[in-house]
Amino acid sequence: HHPHSRGSGRSGGWQQADQPDATDAPDWFGGRLPDTWFAGDPAVIVDREEITVIGRLRDPENAEAAENQARASGRAARFREQTRG
Repeated sequence: HHPHSRGSGRSGGWQQADQPDATDAPDWFGGRLPDTWFAGDPAVIVDREEITVIGRLRDPENAEAAENQARASGRAARFREQTRG
């Protein structure tokens, strides 16, 4: 008879008593997520088995400049088409 045979002791995996306290998870994530990831503060949702971080991603750098350039290019192409003839 082995003292560590099946059926004796605790089963594998996390036990409720072994789980770390996650009440400070929003502060923990807030201090570790790069400032450049989210526009504003992300929401941190903690339940029994998981922690979910939800936030609006920042627009890419120079997105407005690229959009303006695309619009200008479209206007130029349209102007060329309309004025050929």
